[in-house]
Amino acid sequence: METWRTFGGGIGVLLVLIYAIGSSFWVGNNSNWYYSLNRPFWRPPSWSKPIFNRAGE
Repeated sequence: METWRTFGGGIGVLLVLIYAIGSSFWVGNNSNWYYSLNRPFWRPPSWSKPIFNRAGE
């Protein structure tokens, strides 16, 4: 029983490592796609910015 638990834990750690490394390649650091998006015509007023920033704390 202890052998299977160790084996299962090792497989779990291996899967997490594969996922973490794979997702870093999939996402990448290229953020050019974000800057190529069309900006909305409406923006919130400047006085609302501190309110929304404080809400995230």
